[in-house]
Amino acid sequence: MKSILSAALFLVLCTSLFAQKVNYDSLQLKYHDESAVYSVDKENMVVQLNKGKLNIYSDHVSEIWFLKDNAKSYADKAMYYSYFTALRGISAYSLVPKGKGKFSKVKVTEFSTNNVLSSSIFFDSNKKKSFTFPAAEKGGAGHLEYREVYNDPKFIGVFYFNSYIPVMHSEFSISFPSSVKVEYNLKNTERYKISFSKTEKKGVITYKWVANDIESYTIPDNAPAFSYYAPHVIVRISEVKHENGEVEKILPDVDALYNWYYSLVEKVNTESNPELEQLVDSLTNGVKGNDEKARAIFNWVQSNVKYVAFEDGMGGFVPREAHMVCQRRYGDCKDMASIITTMLKSAGLEGHLTWIGSRDIPYVYHDVPMPIVDNHMISAYKKEDGTYIFLDATGSYTPFGYPTSFIQGKEALIENGKGKYNIVKVPEIPKEKNLRRDSVHLRIEDKVLVGNGMIDSRGCDKLNFVYRMINKSKDKYPDILKEYLSKGNNKIEFQKANTKGLDNRDTTLEIKYEFKLPDYAKFVGDEVYVNMHLEKELKGRTIDIAKRKGIPMECDYKYIDKEIVRLEIPKGMKLEYVPAAVEYKNSLFGFSISYTVLKDEVVLNKEVYIDYLLLTEENFEAWNTMVKELNKAYNEVIILKKK
Repeated sequence: MKSILSAALFLVLCTSLFAQKVNYDSLQLKYHDESAVYSVDKENMVVQLNKGKLNIYSDHVSEIWFLKDNAKSYADKAMYYSYFTALRGISAYSLVPKGKGKFSKVKVTEFSTNNVLSSSIFFDSNKKKSFTFPAAEKGGAGHLEYREVYNDPKFIGVFYFNSYIPVMHSEFSISFPSSVKVEYNLKNTERYKISFSKTEKKGVITYKWVANDIESYTIPDNAPAFSYYAPHVIVRISEVKHENGEVEKILPDVDALYNWYYSLVEKVNTESNPELEQLVDSLTNGVKGNDEKARAIFNWVQSNVKYVAFEDGMGGFVPREAHMVCQRRYGDCKDMASIITTMLKSAGLEGHLTWIGSRDIPYVYHDVPMPIVDNHMISAYKKEDGTYIFLDATGSYTPFGYPTSFIQGKEALIENGKGKYNIVKVPEIPKEKNLRRDSVHLRIEDKVLVGNGMIDSRGCDKLNFVYRMINKSKDKYPDILKEYLSKGNNKIEFQKANTKGLDNRDTTLEIKYEFKLPDYAKFVGDEVYVNMHLEKELKGRTIDIAKRKGIPMECDYKYIDKEIVRLEIPKGMKLEYVPAAVEYKNSLFGFSISYTVLKDEVVLNKEVYIDYLLLTEENFEAWNTMVKELNKAYNEVIILKKK
């Protein structure tokens, strides 16, 4: 233990002296395009085994140098902690330049503590301690050291090698007794030179990863969560061998993770509740078929239990009793899973509590069997054919049978009793079920395009619209509709718009509308030019491949966007030019565009489809080819000419 403490103290002392060795002129020359740079960003984690108990802490050291006059923009800093971690020994100060390589030290004396809010109604144990480096100016620096103490070995953290500004020296190490088994995962490190070393001294093993000259990260449009592309290391304590020979399992595998999860829920909802059973009977009495009974239960919870995200320490892992949720009429995701699962069982159906990670989390259970792999709980209804329907009532409008979009494609850890579980991948909703079909009829009146149309919206496309309308006052509806229906140019005038199916989860949404589109058709001599592409899906969406640096492109859901536009040919005019049909077909994306000439009208048929949730780098070139072809097609016009 003494050797571990000595090593940690040595690292901190060395890093404290690091500032004196930084040559500011060299920094400015090397990072002339940057406003700031981390000269060092380091974490040294220490695992101790003291009288059979694990003690774990991390010493953090970072130093930021301000290279331009906007130093104050980079002077704010925050440290995060929770029920599972604590902060100790915070030391922060500014180095204010005094000329000739000399600095004065100004200590940070004011810190603020705040809850971390992640929704409009939210309470949990996550907090942050914030401060501002005082007297931050060009040529100076901000230095921070603190200790992070872990209250539970299952919640040790993740270290990212890069940051929002360049990092000269990035380092993570973990030191632990040989009686402790540590596993690790390296993620997204292929593009980086990260050295690894393993040393052992007097029964203490140290793993160390070092990276130098790491460039700042960028967040391009439609990028997935940071963890999908940022280089990082995840460390996990697998097991501990005690002096008596006993081996304590911490998180060696998914079995251990599940067993711990199950221990937190096995005593929940163990007793029946007459009030809840009576409610289930009233909902399912006379309903034929198990699926319809499950639908009735799910819809009731969606309509009557308000989602309120509140989690406090271990309360973030333990659902509340179903009868309590029923009485209160509100709950978080675990509470909704609790009441749905209990009601399903009360109806004689098979329901299971289910842990799952949102799509913000890129990990899978067998690779990273830790609590960081998931952040959500739902219910899984098992059908008679053995397949599952995933019921997530936090999506208050999501139809029965549709998983919420943010869990599509993710692994679900389904509870099935003590020591028994299933891992099932949540299906991705096929693009055909997320359809938007816009049928428009156009005519020319007094040199103005006048039209009426109807949108048939289904699946996630419908939900995307509905969630814009939910909780909005009716006086806001026209603006929301105008934004959704916007087409042609910004001068469009809507005369009328109404919806059908907005309040029914299980039907399609229909929107009928009438509009005028001035200054859209171009009149030149005896010719009229009309671009029939009133909506230009994916226009201009080419990828700057070099700038994107391999970062995937995310889509909320797969979909098909259809547009059918009929233009009446005015009397006394004829079609002079009609563009040729064009298409681009790919397994992940594509489009088709064609024109049909009838006796008194011309019809545009267009379909654009997306069949991916995450588009990776090897498909970027093909994507750009598709978008360029689509852009060319969008520039095509039909030409009408007087007879």
